[in-house]
Amino acid sequence: MKILGLLVALSLISCSVNKVETESCEIVTVAAFDIGSGSTKMMVADKNPCKPKIKTIHIEKSLAIGYAQDLLNNEHQGGELRFSDAIIEEGIEGMRKLNQLANAFNPQKRKGVATQAFRRAKNGEQLLQRWRDEHALDARIITQEEEAILGYQVVQTYHPTEDGKLLVWDMGGGSQQLTWFDREKQEFKFFNTNIASVTFKNRVLEWLGRDEDQNSPNPISSDEYEIAFEQGVNWIKQTLLTTEGGQELLHFIRNQAPEIRALGGVHGASLRRQLGLSPEESIKKAELIKTIQKQAGKTDAEVGGDFAATDVTNLILVRALMNVYGIDEYYFMSADLNEGIILFL
Repeated sequence: MKILGLLVALSLISCSVNKVETESCEIVTVAAFDIGSGSTKMMVADKNPCKPKIKTIHIEKSLAIGYAQDLLNNEHQGGELRFSDAIIEEGIEGMRKLNQLANAFNPQKRKGVATQAFRRAKNGEQLLQRWRDEHALDARIITQEEEAILGYQVVQTYHPTEDGKLLVWDMGGGSQQLTWFDREKQEFKFFNTNIASVTFKNRVLEWLGRDEDQNSPNPISSDEYEIAFEQGVNWIKQTLLTTEGGQELLHFIRNQAPEIRALGGVHGASLRRQLGLSPEESIKKAELIKTIQKQAGKTDAEVGGDFAATDVTNLILVRALMNVYGIDEYYFMSADLNEGIILFL
């Protein structure tokens, strides 16, 4: 299969390059940049090319940069799917700050991937080229399937699980990927959608009748939460019916009862922080409902942090997804896409 071939190719390319460049298994310091739709994450870490795990993480830093929101604003105003001058400048300044932090550890390589917002923006490649020129950043836009495979590789590296018994759930600002292996057909399967943090938050703004120029739906009352939840369930059900892989996903969850491991900012940052969880703890539907009730009625200032506008709606989104997917509990990963960039790209 084409996607399976891509997974094998990624591994072979990585092994081949490492063998040529580091025959003595010398430690390599890599700065990785996960350029997402709602944030840009940076990690500098050492890796031993002869071993499959990262040796030392020197620094991790995340900046809220709303590429997806910027595109949606332009789209609603009837404009082209292009990043605005304002978000480009914010991105340039953010990348400058992150690279300055990385410089303290003298990385030998700088690698990055850009995801959903850059897949959609007509001028996304131009911004990447500027970073290549200014920071020697080896960055590219990856497909949703490549993003899914990279996440699957990260999970299997830290939590080896029999293929056919693992479901990897990755969700960020602009897209969501669920990936599993079909043992009968011997191929990877995907359910990829744009139901994600920023897109859901904007739907909630519409469902609750908020002003068009309002960026955050907060505060959300208990009654409004029920409206957002019900509308979210309907949106997800419709997407499952009309998107490739949707019915196969439901069949896999019902019949295989897989171990579910989650990546991405929604699970590993937003929910983890709001539920007060430690790394590798599980997210349970019952605890999610309690936390939603606790966050109801709070303003952005009361929620706190750079991602307050989406934090509460993230809780509602994940509850709706768990309801439709038939999931009562899953585990989030402390590892993220940057570890995949360092290990496999």
